[in-house]
Amino acid sequence: MADRSEDEIISKASDKFSTGDKVGAIKIIRDGLQEAPHNLNLLNALGDLYLASDDNQGALDAYGKSLELDSSQVDVLFNKAIIHTEQKNLSEALIAYDAILEINPRDIDARNNRGNIYQKQSRYDKALLDYKEALLAGGDGFQLHYNQGICNENLKLYVEAVSSYKEALKSNHRIPEVYLNLCNTLNLLGRYEEASEFIDRGLILKPDHEELLNSKGVSLLNQYRYEEANHYFDLAIATNANLAEAYNNKALLLIYSDPSSAITYFNKAINLKPFYADAQFNLATCYLSIGDYERGWQAYECRHLTLNQKKFSRPLLHDTDNIDGKIIYVHPEQGLGDCLQFCRYIPMLVKMGAVVWLEVPEVLRSIMSTLNVKFKEVKQPVDGYDYHCPIMSLPYVFKTDTSSIPSPKKYLSAQPKKIEHFEKKLLNKIQYRVGIVWEGGYRPDQPKVWNLQKSRSIELKNFLEITSLKIDVISLQKGESALEQLKLIKSEDSKIDILDLSNELHDFSDTAALIENLDLVITVDTSVAHLSGALGKETWILNRYNTCWRWFSDHRTSSPWYPSVRIFTQKEPGQWEGVMSEVVIELKNYIKNNIKKSH
Repeated sequence: MADRSEDEIISKASDKFSTGDKVGAIKIIRDGLQEAPHNLNLLNALGDLYLASDDNQGALDAYGKSLELDSSQVDVLFNKAIIHTEQKNLSEALIAYDAILEINPRDIDARNNRGNIYQKQSRYDKALLDYKEALLAGGDGFQLHYNQGICNENLKLYVEAVSSYKEALKSNHRIPEVYLNLCNTLNLLGRYEEASEFIDRGLILKPDHEELLNSKGVSLLNQYRYEEANHYFDLAIATNANLAEAYNNKALLLIYSDPSSAITYFNKAINLKPFYADAQFNLATCYLSIGDYERGWQAYECRHLTLNQKKFSRPLLHDTDNIDGKIIYVHPEQGLGDCLQFCRYIPMLVKMGAVVWLEVPEVLRSIMSTLNVKFKEVKQPVDGYDYHCPIMSLPYVFKTDTSSIPSPKKYLSAQPKKIEHFEKKLLNKIQYRVGIVWEGGYRPDQPKVWNLQKSRSIELKNFLEITSLKIDVISLQKGESALEQLKLIKSEDSKIDILDLSNELHDFSDTAALIENLDLVITVDTSVAHLSGALGKETWILNRYNTCWRWFSDHRTSSPWYPSVRIFTQKEPGQWEGVMSEVVIELKNYIKNNIKKSH
């Protein structure tokens, strides 16, 4: 080393490396380090040679010794971070990027790369902060905005995701995948026409992009433009015959017109993609919607793979064999209406000798206490039970078919004191009392059902004609957006008389007591429909065309689940006018006939 400078050593090693002699090049540097073990340039050169020789561990060792001497070497830290990232040692990579950003908080590449690591770790909020800082420091707008869109989407910040994807397109409008992500997010938000417009732009870039073709079909399907949607699903399949998603979506088109073909396409999707949870779930609901409960309930068990359910220490209940004396922990899932519908099975478990621990959502606790059976109400039991069972698995456990549905006229009751309370509230309502619900509940954490919530709801203005009849109309509606409609309509026409007692409906036992004071409930397909049916109250359900499986796809007008329920289903998707016209006619007849009976 005394006779040679570090530059000469590095140059000589480089010449060796260029001839393909990696071992010789490394030896030259190592020999130099024998004489000067703390020479940073030689240590870094050794690390670079190891890195170029695909010896990541050798590179890390050399860079590590260099950083022990000077921890502020950004380039060395960067190399170390990249190696750790390639080795999927993300925690070590983060340490390196943290060190870089301590030295220079405006290092764009470090910000972007650290954000990418956070994204891989599903720490999307932290990734967003890094992408934001990288943008402020002047980073590449396209990639950073695109990454922000992905993070926002995973955080279920869908409006923000749309904004990010649009910003990315401003920087580079020639990447089809951005259009795909944007359109899928717009579809989730129910902005289908806008989604179609952006998909068209993406298809101009790549007309045979099978996922864009499929996404276009989805947006059209949700606009009820079925023939056009089918055309795009067929185009997607023609482009890629193995695209399982297109077969699944094509099947969704056919559930109500040709269920046997729908089943064929669902099975095709599952054969192509055996762990395709959405297709499995859709196939199950298709079986249930045609009354094939034998295959339907068993297939419906697939939902345990997709729903965010907690872990259980004891096995899942599969049948009623040998349950005498066993403790069965029954827990809720999905919506409140599901609990109200399927709690009817609790007495059946008890009758067979089981001890039932029932977990009940807070708003249902009072009404569930009126089940005419003894059970123990629990909150996430620590242990001590023999089996657990989601409440919607009880029909499967009991091997229910359409002829064995337990359908007592009434299996829940309102509390007498609360009935009396609302009776006093309604003393001046002496005509036939009709309760109405026009909007379903919103589940902010379940974007897949947002479109369902929208399609099953109806604007309050559609009820105005029935307010002109000789009846008293009482609102059973909860929810801020729906009640805004009520305030607006009343402000526009002071003659409209709809009694709103929503501020007194604290839980379902209150709603039940109010319902018991009514003659009829007219409601969209929401939890109140199940409550009213479980109370045995005369109930008319306003039902969307793409009906829930429990009301059957053949659009029947009665339900084997609730003897007191009558169903009015859309003849055309999205068209409530015909439904409400039929309701008005039937309501007039209903009032006339019941007045005759009362006399």
